[in-house]
Amino acid sequence: MSKGTLVDEFVKYVSGPTLDETIVFTPEKVKQIGQDFNIPEDALGWVGEFLEVGAYQWSRETTRSALDFKKIQKELKDLGTASAELAKALENLSPETCKILVETGLARELGGFPLPRVSSQETSTMLNYSPPSSQEFAQVTLPDIQNMASALGECAVGSLRAAKKSPKGRPDDGGLFDFLHIGFHIWESILGREFKLDWHTDHKPITDAAQFCVRIVHCVQPDTPANKIANKAREAREKGMKISNLEELPQVIEHYRKLFE
Repeated sequence: MSKGTLVDEFVKYVSGPTLDETIVFTPEKVKQIGQDFNIPEDALGWVGEFLEVGAYQWSRETTRSALDFKKIQKELKDLGTASAELAKALENLSPETCKILVETGLARELGGFPLPRVSSQETSTMLNYSPPSSQEFAQVTLPDIQNMASALGECAVGSLRAAKKSPKGRPDDGGLFDFLHIGFHIWESILGREFKLDWHTDHKPITDAAQFCVRIVHCVQPDTPANKIANKAREAREKGMKISNLEELPQVIEHYRKLFE
């Protein structure tokens, strides 16, 4: 995998789905943050993108708290089981059964019946069906359906780990941690600065990194208490792993996989 592709994959990994139309960190806001914290202009694009990703993840974490994960887990398990059973049934399909399927499909075609039907082309047994599009019909081989069913089952089972509430405490705390963790990477991995956090006894920020944390958090949730920002910023620093160069990305991703699994 090339370095550029690796970077793209990492960005996809942290960004999740497409952001909605509500942009928190507009170019104007990012530019002002850049001026206030002496961020180089050529880094503002990365900073703005990662901040917007963090704002989305925070919102998503809060939304997840209302999901019925018991229902989602059951559906994923059912999907995994059904997909595996379909894949196994297709794998064990005998030539005699395939012949009956094809003969029935031919009879349906001669009788003018609509799709679906099974047909045979050279060495392949095909499913002919009407797709939800403008095409008249589409075809897929039974072995391909088997492979797709197996792959879908793996995806369903693999998604079970994600179908649960955040283990980091209340939803807003989990989202706040994720957001400040991105702030950590902006400060250390992108800007190359030490994420030094000093606070007054009343949790007002002293160092630039602490002030940066308060600033970006209040852009998303202005009423977030200062002590909560301070605590989650420290946690982000403790669990964070700086990316010094592209060669370290695989180790960094593995670090986070073990940390949050």
